[in-house]
Amino acid sequence: MEKILEFDPVHRTLRDTDGRILKKVNCPKLKSWDSLSVSSDAQTLRRHCDTCEKSVIDTALLTYEEVVDAVKQDPQVCFRIRLDQGNIEIKVRHDGQY
Repeated sequence: MEKILEFDPVHRTLRDTDGRILKKVNCPKLKSWDSLSVSSDAQTLRRHCDTCEKSVIDTALLTYEEVVDAVKQDPQVCFRIRLDQGNIEIKVRHDGQY
């Protein structure tokens, strides 16, 4: 069975299969994916925010392990998460529960 990450769009948290928070996903600049810079050698899954100088990774085509590894390599990395992705389950937690 494939591992699935969990994203809570209300609290903006990305959790692993054990329910631990991997990352708070929050862009105070509210940049759209299309407004981010793409370098000539960049992969289509990664862009750069010129405002905050951080990498932004589109998680739609990544595996569970690739997302977890990206956070381990750079805890400050930003993610693009869409609500219609098949590799991330959307759940809103209320008082620590679902």
